[in-house]
Amino acid sequence: MKAKFMNKIEQYYGKYGNQVVRKTVETFISNNWEDSELDELFNETVKSFPTQYGKQPDVQFFNTIWEKKHMNNSPEDKAEIEWGNLVSHYSGSPILCTDNFTQQTINSMGGWDDFCESKSRDSHWTHKDFIKRYVAYAKMNYLVKPEVLKGFNEKYYKKAIDYDNIKVIGDESKSKLLIENIKEDLAKLIEYKQSVSDEPQTIADIIKEMMPIS
Repeated sequence: MKAKFMNKIEQYYGKYGNQVVRKTVETFISNNWEDSELDELFNETVKSFPTQYGKQPDVQFFNTIWEKKHMNNSPEDKAEIEWGNLVSHYSGSPILCTDNFTQQTINSMGGWDDFCESKSRDSHWTHKDFIKRYVAYAKMNYLVKPEVLKGFNEKYYKKAIDYDNIKVIGDESKSKLLIENIKEDLAKLIEYKQSVSDEPQTIADIIKEMMPIS
């Protein structure tokens, strides 16, 4: 039935140019809809995603439909929503997760680049691991400071984070406030480090400078 659904989507919207995107969509549909729900899903897709876009619906679109359907989300449901937001993205760019538990989960899996590598290597296992960790953090309800998670270039080539070009995972409107708070904290840290480096030398340092070189 899932294959039939994908064929109907391609008959209506045209074939996916990128087979990775198509496979990701098919996997997401398979994980989140029963066969008996697929006709209703197709009708909802046709109603919400006009052909005038000139492209095929991606995971982000189907995740939006899934999220609307599960307004009163359990931690497990919310974890699936966050996985849907992440699954089609890769580590070329740094990201900001507006959901705190998503940020914690990715960090616990080694960070954004390691998470993406794991997802590419074994999406099924990474999906299960992500859900388990997310649910655990959500149940603890322990929040940490929001941060921008480094991509491949920032991690390996020490490239500075461009705060004007961060990929947002989650609520775009919430992201603006989070980025401003992160920038403010960063400015305070830089100011503190500068003030520490400008402090007078310790007595031990002064004595060292006064001692003649032997």
